[in-house]
Amino acid sequence: MSEGQMELFGSTPVRKEPEAPKVTGVVVLDAEPDAEPEGTRRCSACHQTIKKLNPHRMDQAKVRVLLDMALLEERRRHRVERGVPGGQRWVLAKAGDELVVLSDDGGMKTIDHRTTSYRAREHASRLFWFGLLEYAGKRTGAFRLNKAGYDFIAGRLTVPSRIWCREGEVIERDEGSVSINDVKDVTLSAAYWDGYAEWQSYRE
Repeated sequence: MSEGQMELFGSTPVRKEPEAPKVTGVVVLDAEPDAEPEGTRRCSACHQTIKKLNPHRMDQAKVRVLLDMALLEERRRHRVERGVPGGQRWVLAKAGDELVVLSDDGGMKTIDHRTTSYRAREHASRLFWFGLLEYAGKRTGAFRLNKAGYDFIAGRLTVPSRIWCREGEVIERDEGSVSINDVKDVTLSAAYWDGYAEWQSYRE
């Protein structure tokens, strides 16, 4: 793990990285390479599932959202340099497929927008968990790139190939890492998501 990754993830526990296909072009992942259902742990009193960890991978859709947010920031910077009201640095990731830059006064006037990958807000949340975005605050839906995000785009930083989260917090990460070039052509297929619940982790 690089020094940059250590700054992003600190002492987060590490899992052994599963074998994944080598990326030489477009790669479609239909399932996790080490997909094995794990025993569900339930509360003995209320029988609700406990200690569930959700795995997340970097992929083409997340990279697209990151690049689109960087483009909006670049366009905002150019407007500011020309003396044109540039809007906030915070970008609202909407529940659909739109990124929106709002007015500086916090009003709802749209200064700029861009259509991006489907489920923009979900992808932005995962990019935040990977340490590549800052979050304006819970329930705001507003994000912006940080230094790590720009370094990842520029190929100066790698991130874990997979992280495991619970309730918006990174609990574990894979020991292996990926660069933007490793994941920009990786697509997580419908079959991948159809099998998602089978390999969520419930272990201690």
